[in-house]
Amino acid sequence: MKVTVELSDQEMVEILNLTGERKKGPAIRRLMEAALQQRRRAQIAQRFSSAANGAWNSRPTRPTKSASACGLGRSPHDPAA
Repeated sequence: MKVTVELSDQEMVEILNLTGERKKGPAIRRLMEAALQQRRRAQIAQRFSSAANGAWNSRPTRPTKSASACGLGRSPHDPAA
């Protein structure tokens, strides 16, 4: 799809330098692709950060028994068993 964009000469020079492209069209295309990818990554990061704040674990956590209280970690030959 073709789109007309109005940019100042300074902005175009900055875009060319930022993208490393020599032509205007590919430079703008690369910049837009990078911006869209950054936005998608930010959305994914937002989902994970909200999940880290408890969105995935809606049940309250219960205290767990220690491994020794459950009998784990003992040898079958341990006299204390």
